[in-house]
Amino acid sequence: MGFSGCVRAWLLAVTFLGPSAAGAAERVEVPLRQRVLSNGDIRYFVDLSLGNSGPIAVMVDTGSVGLRILSDVVPDKAFASISDTPSVYGYGSGVRLNGVIATLRIALGHRSGGAEPISVQRVRTVDCFPKQPNCPASRLSPEDYRIGGDGLPKEGFGAILGIGMGSGPVDNPLRQLGAQAWIVELPRPDDNRAGRLILNPDANEVADYTLFPTGAILQNLPRGAAFHDAIPGCLRIPSNQRTICGLTLLDTGAPGIRISSRNQENRGGWKKGDQLAIVFRNRQGGTVQGSFRAGANRASQFSTSEASDDEQKGTRISAGTLPYFLFSAWYDDQRQLVGLRAR
Repeated sequence: MGFSGCVRAWLLAVTFLGPSAAGAAERVEVPLRQRVLSNGDIRYFVDLSLGNSGPIAVMVDTGSVGLRILSDVVPDKAFASISDTPSVYGYGSGVRLNGVIATLRIALGHRSGGAEPISVQRVRTVDCFPKQPNCPASRLSPEDYRIGGDGLPKEGFGAILGIGMGSGPVDNPLRQLGAQAWIVELPRPDDNRAGRLILNPDANEVADYTLFPTGAILQNLPRGAAFHDAIPGCLRIPSNQRTICGLTLLDTGAPGIRISSRNQENRGGWKKGDQLAIVFRNRQGGTVQGSFRAGANRASQFSTSEASDDEQKGTRISAGTLPYFLFSAWYDDQRQLVGLRAR
């Protein structure tokens, strides 16, 4: 039996054996929508109820962990508790969120934290990391800054829902709501319909996915959290028969393909308009792949850098949003696996 077949059998066994946690988990599906910024970049969001407020648009980011809320979005009295424990969190853009750990009752669709509030970051100030002083936050007043807004005044979101499978003092909010797995299906840029975020998908929904192990070495690095959910992947360039391989991250919050490598050959070899393929293959031979043209849109634009982190081993590929346009992604939080299925 192949790897996918083993997964299918395991899921069916879970279903028929019944009272397991996976079998008992409630399925919830909510629309996953897109918002186009004035500069053309696309962000993705769901409607989330915070405290006693009605639903608000919250950015969905698979490349980070934790629900983080700007200071002017929810009043202090809406929180179940606000601690004095500092919480500092940053993003690849160089933006740094500074605040404290708090707890808050939230609701996503009809799934809510019930009587139990979840841990969140109550953001007090926003600035830039010293090594990236020109980050988007540097261009705006606190009143005009919004998360994911690319430094455009009042564009973006008042909160971000980081649903990567990492852990921390401000933990994955879906996990805190009782989700053991979730599916992310992004709307494509030209779609008029919303995509889907599905919590606790049923066995039939995940039966045809191919599963890939996340890069365990990255989960333990001090600065590896951003690549926590990276899986083995390759970019294939048919025109010169070259292949660039490395741990590859799917990231709804970062359009564009970024390659970081000490190997100069892995930082070039294509030109705008070239047909490329992105390929994911597991040790059991399971493979999913899709093709795209370099530079055809924002999702397929390339940037490269020489790896400067002494802890980085090998090549890393941040594939951004592109894979989500080619594949549906299933995150198995129980086993720390990522499943892909061609759309």
